[in-house]
Amino acid sequence: MSDEAQGQITFPAVARCSFKEGGALYDYIAPFPVTVGQRVWIEGRYGKTKVYVGELLQESDKATASLIAPVEEEPADDGE
Repeated sequence: MSDEAQGQITFPAVARCSFKEGGALYDYIAPFPVTVGQRVWIEGRYGKTKVYVGELLQESDKATASLIAPVEEEPADDGE
């Protein structure tokens, strides 16, 4: 059984990403480990954009651009 079939992806891999949750998926090269549901930065048509990782694949003929970096979430403001 392949690594992909067992749920194990080696990086670099391909992240299928969407611009909104549940939206159309587009393939990007993932040069660093990511997980499904994670937010990451890409360089899109209109500049740097946050996207959601929807799926992970070991390879894709459609992926030509790479993810830039994981989105660093701001700590929640607890009002103090």
